[in-house]
Amino acid sequence: MRPSLLLILFVACSRPSVIVDTRVSEQVRTVVEVDLRLGEGRHWIAYGPNEALGHETPVILGETEQTVRLLGMHQASDVWFRLMREVDGEVVEGPLQTLRTGTLPAWLPRFEATGEDIEGYVLVSIIDGENNGLCIIDGH
Repeated sequence: MRPSLLLILFVACSRPSVIVDTRVSEQVRTVVEVDLRLGEGRHWIAYGPNEALGHETPVILGETEQTVRLLGMHQASDVWFRLMREVDGEVVEGPLQTLRTGTLPAWLPRFEATGEDIEGYVLVSIIDGENNGLCIIDGH
């Protein structure tokens, strides 16, 4: 068997990298959960509020199955995302997908910034009987 034919057979038998399922998180309706089944290589998800994307998750290495959470999206808005894969220096973009986020619960404190733009995020503690915790709010 020729070496090029062996390479073709190896590539054809390697595990594909795919997005298995997507959904809005039940706990925080502005978080998108993406279930992945990954083959060999480096993987990440490029995502954002429009087709230009602009955000990326940390890199995932190796063959695995896991759920990745896309953070920092606005409520009741579209999130665009695609699975990215790099093998031997070649980057392959998966198909562009979109999902609409939900709305935030009424008990979550609202934050209004005045003055100059806030860089980064603001941490807000929530002490409200059954809803205690820490909330990270995008300054925009």
